[in-house]
Amino acid sequence: MLHRFRPGVISPFLIGVSCMLPADPLLAETLEERCEEEQTDCADGNVEISRIKVEVGQGALKAGESRYDQQTLENLPTGAGNLSDLLRINPATDFSRTSSHSGSASTRPGEISIHGQAFYENLYMIDGADVTSAINPGDAEDITTPSLTGVVGGSSAQGYYLDTDLLGGVNVYDSNIPARYSGFTGGVVDARLKQYEGTDRARIRYGIQRDEWESFHVNEDSFTASDYYNRTYAPEYRKENYDLSLEQGLSDNLGLTLGLSRRTSRYAQRYENGADEIINTYYDESIDNLLGRLDTRLGGFDLGLSFRYANRNYEGVTSPNYDGFYQYDHQGYGATLELARQLDMGDLSLRFALDRLGDQMDGEYDDFYYHESYEGSGTSRYSGGFGDMEQSQTTFSLEPELALSPMTWGHTRHSLTLGAAIKHVDSRYERPSDVTYWKYDCISDNGSSGCVDQDGDGSSDEDDEYLHYRWVYQAGSVEAEYSDLGLYAEDRIAVGNWTVTPGLRLDWNDYMDNLDLAPRLAAEWRPFGTEQTLISGGLNRYYSRNFLRYQINDSVYGWRESYTYDSSGNLTSVKTYESRNSASDLDTPYSDEVTLAWVQRLGPLSTKLQWVNRETHGGIRRQRTDDGDYYYDNGAESRVNDYSLEVSALEPLRIGQTATRYSLALSYKARAGEDNNVSYDDELSDDQVYYQGEIIDESELPAWDYNIPFKLTFNTQTEIPAWHLNWSNLIEWNQGGTVAEDTGTNYTDPDSGIDYDLYEDVEFDSLVTLDTKLTWTPPLLKRMDGHVQLEVRNLFDETVDISTDSDSLSSQGRQFWLQVGMNF
Repeated sequence: MLHRFRPGVISPFLIGVSCMLPADPLLAETLEERCEEEQTDCADGNVEISRIKVEVGQGALKAGESRYDQQTLENLPTGAGNLSDLLRINPATDFSRTSSHSGSASTRPGEISIHGQAFYENLYMIDGADVTSAINPGDAEDITTPSLTGVVGGSSAQGYYLDTDLLGGVNVYDSNIPARYSGFTGGVVDARLKQYEGTDRARIRYGIQRDEWESFHVNEDSFTASDYYNRTYAPEYRKENYDLSLEQGLSDNLGLTLGLSRRTSRYAQRYENGADEIINTYYDESIDNLLGRLDTRLGGFDLGLSFRYANRNYEGVTSPNYDGFYQYDHQGYGATLELARQLDMGDLSLRFALDRLGDQMDGEYDDFYYHESYEGSGTSRYSGGFGDMEQSQTTFSLEPELALSPMTWGHTRHSLTLGAAIKHVDSRYERPSDVTYWKYDCISDNGSSGCVDQDGDGSSDEDDEYLHYRWVYQAGSVEAEYSDLGLYAEDRIAVGNWTVTPGLRLDWNDYMDNLDLAPRLAAEWRPFGTEQTLISGGLNRYYSRNFLRYQINDSVYGWRESYTYDSSGNLTSVKTYESRNSASDLDTPYSDEVTLAWVQRLGPLSTKLQWVNRETHGGIRRQRTDDGDYYYDNGAESRVNDYSLEVSALEPLRIGQTATRYSLALSYKARAGEDNNVSYDDELSDDQVYYQGEIIDESELPAWDYNIPFKLTFNTQTEIPAWHLNWSNLIEWNQGGTVAEDTGTNYTDPDSGIDYDLYEDVEFDSLVTLDTKLTWTPPLLKRMDGHVQLEVRNLFDETVDISTDSDSLSSQGRQFWLQVGMNF
């Protein structure tokens, strides 16, 4: 149990912070002394700092909404402690199958899909402020060859890689989403920072995970150069985490929460250079988090100021061929100011947020080379790197909202909410210096053996090569900005046993110049007039957001020139590229939703049976013209039917001196249409193939990633107070999948005589895993508890081979994570 600070243990950091705050005559008086004088039980949160309260917690299940409180965040086996791992227990979410492949060295959290929507189509928020990255979230793979003709990949929709150990709770909205939210076709993930509740406390923790504590299931003989480059397998690594969390009352009505964490990973890896030589190296990764919040009352207003910083740094190699090293940073920092006041007419709130998200790549070289003469010499034909890059997104938002006091009109009772959202986004992309590609070819063609061996040493001769091509990718910078304006109204109408919530949201932006009208409607019926049985349904539309890649790519495309030379060194041609406008006249993609749910209380249990249908229209995809250029259109469509059952305990199950919370979730997804998890910048092939007795478009083949048809999770959290012990378990069952693979043979249509690639199904086995976590907090001193935590992922070491024709992967084996610390 965490205890209040004594006056003598307030940290120098908090003293420094308090010195910068307005003077208060009660500043020197500790909260504990005030509680004793006023006979107030601070430990129960009765010292009220602000009415701006974080809405988190668990109880009866609610259709379309899941709340994970601080206790769940601390107890659930989440390994690295990121948002993605937390949402494994949510039946609406799917993950990339490669997010659980062998190799645990990376610090990057996985991406998630909600109700079958694209992984980059979720809205991420911190304390209600939109912190979603729109730079290029559709290209989220960070270990890829950097682009020189467009925005560099490696970004993520998660603007901040948050450490859940520093959060107060997380709310997830997956259906019947209120009108105040927009800019998604998937769902909303709203992380809530810890808020001061009247008790002074602190904790410090250290954790470690090592390769010696993991069971690997990998066939190294089947690995390719690409597998090494993508770091699919890291047989030698050491991961560590450092966490510090503080909650402190600074004055009579001012409270501070602060969290700092650093997660590091150092691991051995190898890559194959252009000379077919395996190079061994070490990489370093880290994620830093600084999260804090101040809450107070001032002049009749409740004020909350939250601030945040997160940065992920990692190292990489330019490509499987070009071996220049680079460092990459994915960074975010910002703040949110919330003001709330109770008026006679209702509750007025105002939220102001400012965030800057960015990616920066520092390359070892600004030139890269290809020498055909090095063929067979033992020296790589490829060398160099792709230079530096910076891209950033600065977002300013202002959101006023007025929740009118309930009003009675006839037999109906209305709770009307009116709101607006003003947002301005300024994005910048810069290449600080020219990057040049030098291609040397042979003067004398010697077939596949490279240049002619003129000196007889058995290798190709540099004297027989010449500079054939030179490409200059020019330095430059481009800015793209747009403004969004949103207006919404929502009325919760209660009449008899019915509650109907119609809503309407209107959004306009000057980026695509689209006016989007999104109706929202949710209805709840209590057939017996009690909370024991609830039947609900909804009809809703959700619009996507803007992605800055379209406009920026069009500019970066023109930052290059190519030069061609003959074997005598004469310049024969020069080609200058021009910027283009390939993203004009696009509509905003949207998703129409139909939901039906039945929520039932059965004694100590709350159950929810839910069906969600999503039909997504106007998805943006890239198409190629006959001359090889490309453009974007709104041609992608998809349909998903999602069925789920959730069971949660309303009260802990008490056996002897133990108390156990538990929950069960099952889900089944049926998908149709084009793969909605193909990125907006991936070309959807219109080639036809032969599959299951039919000639179909290649894009209609079964979706491979983010497509687990059936899954089950069962979570238990057991407290044993007499032993100061908490034991948490998570059982997962993921149904095996089907992927269509090219057999390498053709099917000849007897009518047309046309040959088509023949595809056949490859089945993957189901996987059942058990993760368990034990946390022991023995009392050490009067105001100090110890902390020892052991987490075992995949306790029984169950794995499944998920290799395809392009990957050599298996699911993760058993892993151990050890953490120690103290609570004050």
